[in-house]
Amino acid sequence: MRNKYFFFKNIIIIALICACLCLIIFASNNAEYSRCNIPATIRGISSDEPIEAIKIPGFVEEMYVDLPITGDDPVVGEFSCEVSESDPVDDSYFDDAVFIGDSRTVGMGMFGNIKSNYYAKVSLKIDTVFNSAFITTDDSDTPLTVLEALEEKPIFKKVYISFGINELGYNRNVFINCYKLFVDQVRERLPNAIIYVQSVFPVSEAVSEKNRYGVNNEAVVEVNEAIKKMAIEKNLYYLDTYTLLADENGALPANISSDGIHLGPGKYSVMVSEYIRTHTANVQIGPVDYGNGYILDFKFSLD
Repeated sequence: MRNKYFFFKNIIIIALICACLCLIIFASNNAEYSRCNIPATIRGISSDEPIEAIKIPGFVEEMYVDLPITGDDPVVGEFSCEVSESDPVDDSYFDDAVFIGDSRTVGMGMFGNIKSNYYAKVSLKIDTVFNSAFITTDDSDTPLTVLEALEEKPIFKKVYISFGINELGYNRNVFINCYKLFVDQVRERLPNAIIYVQSVFPVSEAVSEKNRYGVNNEAVVEVNEAIKKMAIEKNLYYLDTYTLLADENGALPANISSDGIHLGPGKYSVMVSEYIRTHTANVQIGPVDYGNGYILDFKFSLD
């Protein structure tokens, strides 16, 4: 009897240990899923290590650094990139749109009132977007990068891009060079799409004062100036959500953010989504012969 008692006791102990291990694995998997799908404090702020300027391939530097604006690129000042207020568009406008970005774009997809396609991931950055595979399609469960997904299904006519908050500690030239390269790669895959680039909206005064790893509102203003200049050079459309959200001190009001970085659920819907709905580029289609009997052209105007 005594031997049977110890035998069953050991069986029960082993079963309990196995159950605990299963719970730990399950919780770990769910935590990883949550990190990829729920807005969280940006990794650069919560990390123990400061953000360092990334190194990009030499050919990127050769393409963009101190390169004069030539060819089809407009001279700075001739193209008004900033989108002014317009009549609100309905849901159908976003049927063929895609939103690309980091946790703030994830928040738009989860809490905003714009139902569209979202290629967004928490902590995604302008350098990691090239090789971060997290998008699955109906045709394959193998994760794709943003550019691979666009190439597999080049169906979008409007592209909204939002990067910058995770890169405030980067060298400005490195950041904008990567951004230009990414825009060029998107345009190569979607040559007829309207491309919107969104300004980085501010952080709260408390976050700005901490200035951890270069995250402050002075840096936000500098990054936005660089993004706007890029928009002029590349014929992109600039959405000034910074001005929409900044208070009189140029900071994100504390009452619309729980962590000083991300908006509360209701604010994505009430503020940013409605801003995007009421700031769209006026697109006119004119007849241009592309050969093979196909005649179509998109002419963009902000008037």
